[in-house]
Amino acid sequence: MVVDVRVLLTGPTAWIVAFTLTAVALVSKWLAAFATQKIFNYSAAQRQLIFGLSSAHAAATLAIILVGFKVGILDENILNGTIILILITCIVASFAAEKAAKTLIASSKNELSSDDVQYELVSEHILLPADEDEDISKLLNLAILIKNKKSVQPISILSVIPFDDEAELNILKEKRRFSSLIQSAAGSETRVNYVSTMDHNIGSGIARTSREVMANLILMNWPSHQNLVDKLMSEKIDTIVSYTDKSLMIAELNQPLLFYTRIVLVVPRLPNWKMALCNG
Repeated sequence: MVVDVRVLLTGPTAWIVAFTLTAVALVSKWLAAFATQKIFNYSAAQRQLIFGLSSAHAAATLAIILVGFKVGILDENILNGTIILILITCIVASFAAEKAAKTLIASSKNELSSDDVQYELVSEHILLPADEDEDISKLLNLAILIKNKKSVQPISILSVIPFDDEAELNILKEKRRFSSLIQSAAGSETRVNYVSTMDHNIGSGIARTSREVMANLILMNWPSHQNLVDKLMSEKIDTIVSYTDKSLMIAELNQPLLFYTRIVLVVPRLPNWKMALCNG
């Protein structure tokens, strides 16, 4: 056997050689990774990944040392020290690359590139649920106002029809009711679609449809109840908040948008709420 581990027990020479080689190898690889980081403006995690992927020494190092040992240039201390070098650098490289990879994956999930932001803007889709006999003309004007003009998605008006024998007839009535709004929105160069669904529960129907049409924002009228407690405890809103992660905006518009000078947004601090209450 070429490698004689008994040399490690005969004196400190082999250990000194091993740790000197390891220290020089790791420091030089780290300096090279650091220089690469500065030149190409990489992050610390990217620098660590470069260091982890390049600091391991194995086959090529062993081949060079064996050639030198066979021709008599290197002794057994260098040969055994190189084996320890390979062991340590492979372990360090594995842990460094794994840690850097986890850091990069975590940062990539939290950071949006310019392409991601542009895609979110272009694919913006606003959903307007409408109750029976509810006037959503002011709400539609608000949607047209806040909609990103570069978005290729339309504004969708949603009617949740009770699942009964007259469901099909009610769908036709609702579609006819919103036809004038759709035509008036076309005058502002805004595309508006009518969407209908059948469900026994209005809130669950809205939540399900928002996922089906991939809506980014659900825009609703403020519930018309008698007191504040009934408004906050609205069953429909509670169902939507519970069964969807879409952004929810509830607006109380008592007059045309032309007469509003500001919009006050109240955003609850609870982390599981994604709702803004809008009252001009």
